[in-house]
Amino acid sequence: PQNLEEQAISLVGTDIYEKLIKGYTEKQWGRPCTELPAFIIKRLPVRLTFDNNYFNALYQGIPVGGYTNMVANMLK
Repeated sequence: PQNLEEQAISLVGTDIYEKLIKGYTEKQWGRPCTELPAFIIKRLPVRLTFDNNYFNALYQGIPVGGYTNMVANMLK
């Protein structure tokens, strides 16, 4: 792939690219996807499962009470 558009279409297909990636990416970067390098889209994980976790880590989440409470407890 020579640019972000070609790379994205090869990863997720035209429908998902047009509906979820193109508009957001062009607004974020302020230029057409055809002018952006292909490697940018590879920063987003593409999975073909129903797992909605962002990382493949065993434990994920926000601490009970939030990070402020967690750090305050650590400082005690």
